[in-house]
Amino acid sequence: MSQNDPRVRLKEVLLSELILYTRLLGIEEQKKQAMVSLDSFALEKIVGDETEVVEKIRRLEGQRVETAARICQDYGLDPRNCGLEEIAAAMDASWQEEFLNLRARLKEVSVDIEKTNDLNKRLCVQSLDHIQVTLNAISGASQNRLGAYSKAGVAPGVVSTRQLIDQRV
Repeated sequence: MSQNDPRVRLKEVLLSELILYTRLLGIEEQKKQAMVSLDSFALEKIVGDETEVVEKIRRLEGQRVETAARICQDYGLDPRNCGLEEIAAAMDASWQEEFLNLRARLKEVSVDIEKTNDLNKRLCVQSLDHIQVTLNAISGASQNRLGAYSKAGVAPGVVSTRQLIDQRV
């Protein structure tokens, strides 16, 4: 099998994607831990790592689409309706097994990433809700209008004791 064989190239791209998606899953788990522990410094680094991995996946995805389209064309399949399952079905048993195995592994990792992302989203929403409630309580913008401070910056019911010290007339 030569390096010019699109099947070999597709397999390489899919394996690289699997490695990157597995790495992304680990990053999403780290992000979850950083959010739970309120570690904003770790979260900033993790988001940078995530961005880097997602960009690599994006580039590989372009290569995957291009290579899959070439295979579809070579096997007389419609590239618009040709996924990995259809590509595998058009090939001999050994290639079929490899592509279907890669497809299953990629699907498994993507489901895990989706679950972790959903949990991370809920953690973010919960954190934002907490921040909003806190800001509303401080500013008096809550529904019960019993803010912790008035616009003058003093607690409700407390007489301001502003005085100028060492005032000269």
